[in-house]
Amino acid sequence: MKTTLLAAAALSIAATTVSAETVLKLQTSAQSGAFEYKYLDENWGSRLSAMTGGELSIEFFPINSVVDRKETPEAVMAGVLSGDMNSIAYFTGRDPAFAILGDLIAGYDSPEQIQTFCRHGGGRDAVQALWDSMLPGAMHVVG
Repeated sequence: MKTTLLAAAALSIAATTVSAETVLKLQTSAQSGAFEYKYLDENWGSRLSAMTGGELSIEFFPINSVVDRKETPEAVMAGVLSGDMNSIAYFTGRDPAFAILGDLIAGYDSPEQIQTFCRHGGGRDAVQALWDSMLPGAMHVVG
């Protein structure tokens, strides 16, 4: 269930220009055999490709398959990944605020509660400010 709380995770995408036949490479926080990973891989990728006439597609990677889950920001900055769908709680070692903003056990009563906080309660802006304090201008939080 934790990986279904992807709205709680920061989907960070490098500042790149999308051109014809662009493939976004995203490392997820899901295991390759997990339902969540299979769902993303089988549904989101084909849907995005269809919606953009094949100009944009997503290639998903399971947790730790490209880089360690704690190294995804640097992989995005280096162009190895286009972004991640990861729990920001993995970055607590960088700043304890990631734990508060991310995935505390019993911190949120429901997935809807954290989604509402992220979308309408200032959560996304708080996560963006946190990333900007560590990696200025390198990450763009979208969800």
